[in-house]
Amino acid sequence: MAANRPTYLLQTFDFKVVCSLCSVKENEITYTLRAVEHKCSRDLLLAKAKDTRQFRPVSRRPTIANPSQYEVCWFFTEGSGCTKHRNRCTFARSHEEAVVWTFMKQQNIDLSKLITLIIESERMFIKVQNKAEKILTEFSGDFQELCEDCFCGTPSTISGKRWNNTCSADAAHVWSPVLVHHLAESHAKKLYNHIRPAPPVIPFRYCDYVMRGMPCWHRPTQCQFAHSEVEMAVWMAEVSGSWSRQEVLQLSEERQRLNQQAAGDVVTIPNQQVVIYCKACLVTLSSHESFFKHCDSLEHTKMISGDITTEWKHRPPPHGRKADFWLCDRPDSCEYGSNCVKAHSEKELEEWLMRAQEGREIMCSAEAQGLISYRDHLLEEYRRSSNEVHIISEQVDDVTFTYDEDLFVEFLETDVEFKWNFQIKTERELAHVALLKQEPGASFSLDGHSAEPCTYSTGEQFWNSDMTYDITLSFKSISPGLYKQWLVMDFGMRPVLLQKLQVKVGQQPSCNLESSENVEHPCQNKERWHRGNRVIIPCLDKTEAEEELLNEYKPPQISFQYKPPDDTNAAMNQQNYRERMHSFLFREEQAEDQVVSRLKVRGTITLSGTLDNTDFGMKIAPDGELFCAVSVPYMLTSDTPEGLMLRRGIQSALIAPVSSDNQGKKVYEANILRDATSENQMHLHLSRRCCSDLKLKSDEICEMEVQFQLNRLTFCEMHKAVDLLPNTERVLPDLMYCSVPVHQKTKDDQYSTLNAKQQAAISFIVGDSDWRESVAPLLIYGPFGTGKTFTLATAARQLVLQPHTKVLICTHTNSSADLYVRDHFHPYVNSRRHEMTPLRIKANKEGVPVNATDEITRFNNQESSTKKIVWPSDCGKYSQCAR
Repeated sequence: MAANRPTYLLQTFDFKVVCSLCSVKENEITYTLRAVEHKCSRDLLLAKAKDTRQFRPVSRRPTIANPSQYEVCWFFTEGSGCTKHRNRCTFARSHEEAVVWTFMKQQNIDLSKLITLIIESERMFIKVQNKAEKILTEFSGDFQELCEDCFCGTPSTISGKRWNNTCSADAAHVWSPVLVHHLAESHAKKLYNHIRPAPPVIPFRYCDYVMRGMPCWHRPTQCQFAHSEVEMAVWMAEVSGSWSRQEVLQLSEERQRLNQQAAGDVVTIPNQQVVIYCKACLVTLSSHESFFKHCDSLEHTKMISGDITTEWKHRPPPHGRKADFWLCDRPDSCEYGSNCVKAHSEKELEEWLMRAQEGREIMCSAEAQGLISYRDHLLEEYRRSSNEVHIISEQVDDVTFTYDEDLFVEFLETDVEFKWNFQIKTERELAHVALLKQEPGASFSLDGHSAEPCTYSTGEQFWNSDMTYDITLSFKSISPGLYKQWLVMDFGMRPVLLQKLQVKVGQQPSCNLESSENVEHPCQNKERWHRGNRVIIPCLDKTEAEEELLNEYKPPQISFQYKPPDDTNAAMNQQNYRERMHSFLFREEQAEDQVVSRLKVRGTITLSGTLDNTDFGMKIAPDGELFCAVSVPYMLTSDTPEGLMLRRGIQSALIAPVSSDNQGKKVYEANILRDATSENQMHLHLSRRCCSDLKLKSDEICEMEVQFQLNRLTFCEMHKAVDLLPNTERVLPDLMYCSVPVHQKTKDDQYSTLNAKQQAAISFIVGDSDWRESVAPLLIYGPFGTGKTFTLATAARQLVLQPHTKVLICTHTNSSADLYVRDHFHPYVNSRRHEMTPLRIKANKEGVPVNATDEITRFNNQESSTKKIVWPSDCGKYSQCAR
């Protein structure tokens, strides 16, 4: 035997070179021998320790991982495989395999060479293998030709060739084959490696994703690097000359035929059964319905959600937005610790950027390859849309929808089972039916007989011969609560039909759960217009950032995240803080929108091209645009709720012609002329598109409906602020572990004239605390005239007496910030008691003049020539900022 012959291995193990006919696979890595007269293909190496009885298979050694010594996988369980790395595991499955792999690495030989050495050592004759035999010996499995259009389609489909030069799929593509290496890893897992044409770039290299144990999510033609070792072996054989990949295909088919004949099986034509292949999970599904259900499973979601094999060195990123990653200013002394949303080192920042980029690429590629569940795909469409009625709508043309039970039901008991029966009459073909919401404590299911809730089904499951569809939706609860569900029916087009349902379980009926204005009942007549039920033609310009914000945080009527509050009155804690804050904001928005809805006008309006009034002067509408006067049923003075909302929260209105059936889908946004508003009348500026579409002319009187709209941008910004909190401990701390600051009064204190409560507040603000414990935030509230602003201004003046102290004061309006400067900081600066001065930063609001008074503008950072406010180049010299 040559120097590299396995003398040590032969002394330690018994080896057998066998095939599937002369061996019996008892379990995943347990084999026994079988005596049979046949022509052995010798493509399987079995090894057994001298003191054991069970043979273990030895597969080819992985070359992607290259340790000095191979070890047995800690997570391998016979019958289940590696539970952590799954099919990408590079560890040995048995002690025998680990020892053999280590020998192969040390001797720099592959599996086929080792088999040859073992056969030679047993003095058995072996025919010199050609390249095709070498590949088949090295790699288990078989080679097949599949339809290229099906295999590279979305999703990937496994289909063979028919007799008439077409594929066996329903599409019957003209036969254009691709070579695929098929390996059945277990009864369920099947690996199909695409053997693409060899790229022109030599030497060949492995794909970086594959080298890191990840699947490559690029399209087959986009990546020119090898995705598997068998693909690399075929490429290397091809470039060496005088060899065709047809040889390995023909030899593989011949071996399969001989094995089937020897086993007494019926020789079948491969791939006549069409199945759908999930590249992420390595499973085949028999139908589109089962494939969509698989894509909705937790295992599939984990496989496509990101890299599950790489051992990252740093914290996971707080979100997936690359533009919002920053380095922490003080990583060594950061009070947020591991909860900080900023990176604590350059390497951590680089890793975050890489993970975010990879995550986006994987999700985009998975979506392009059809590996996203129907529910996730539809919700992503809905999230991106700025006119949601185009995606999901409660009305679809030519579709009649009926039901036998109320859609909003209540039960006193907790353990509830309930069913709805829906019938759809339409000439359209129902393609998909899905449930979009999934909430703990209860389950909705489209299949009442299934042990697991069914949240997706194809439409054909509900089809009747009379062109109707009968859908049964079952509900079962185990905990009290308020449960909402969105049932969607997809007719192969957009929008899909939406039906909302709601079940209240285990609570007394409550009339204040949701006001009658807000309950989404299908019989409601006083319908508020929004992006979920009307096509809105905009007229106000919005920035890209504003559009993204409005799309991310949709109004409560159409928000998928919004859940109405229940009656449990659960205490707020650090775990539910964000959820409760979002709920508070949604409820506040609903309350304000209810006030705005009172200004709804349905009647006669007057159109004109000019406005002339002694209060606001003359206004002339641009060519093609018009003004209209709208009389409102409420007083619009600042001391009324409607007047206050007009001043603070209303920027535009929606206008449309009055129709008897109220079925018009298109409404037009109109700008409110604030300076032309009186106590009971508003003027709107109608856009060119509105005037053109509705054929409006000056000096006409027409019947219109006008609904004023809440400016949602402020609420969206507050939602965003809640989500951007590094942690909730700062805003909602555990008071048991908080200290109360204590202030020792000195002769320089400026608040001796304050009352006891005001002094207590200032003492808390300026006092010293125990550095070992955190300080809870201070909330000051009360009615008008109780000295809240005065107290905060006094505390700010006291704070700036401390060295290196800066104070930021934020207000909702420019006038509120001006009040701080004019009444509190300006007199303080003039008294020359301190060298510090405030910096006034104005919000750039349309229609609000920048200049106010000399007391205000002298503290603005502005150019001397143009008087324009600019951002200061050096903010270090300013200690107080008011906005």
